[in-house]
Amino acid sequence: MHTNLTGTKLRDANLDSADLTGVNLSHADLTNIILNAAVLNEADLDFANLGYAKLIRANLTNATLTHSNLNHSDATEANLTGADLTGANGGDIRLVQADLSGTIWYDGHTCAAQGSIGRCG
Repeated sequence: MHTNLTGTKLRDANLDSADLTGVNLSHADLTNIILNAAVLNEADLDFANLGYAKLIRANLTNATLTHSNLNHSDATEANLTGADLTGANGGDIRLVQADLSGTIWYDGHTCAAQGSIGRCG
């Protein structure tokens, strides 16, 4: 069973290295949250506010981030393989060395399975 934290307010929380596999954080306020090296595989982050979030080396494999706010977030070296970012607002997100293989991009197209490091190829 997956944990349901829909609509939770975790602003400024520090959840470094937390295992949040499959957690439902849809509509959550995660502004300025620290999730460095956290595991968010298959997490539901639809409509979540991740503005200014720290996601450095986080694992978001197959996570759903549709219509989420990623403005000014740092996803350096994050694994976003297969994640769904459809309709997300990613202004100024930092994706240095992030793995975007097979990620569904903001506009709905799928990033290349290979060569999508740091950018959607």
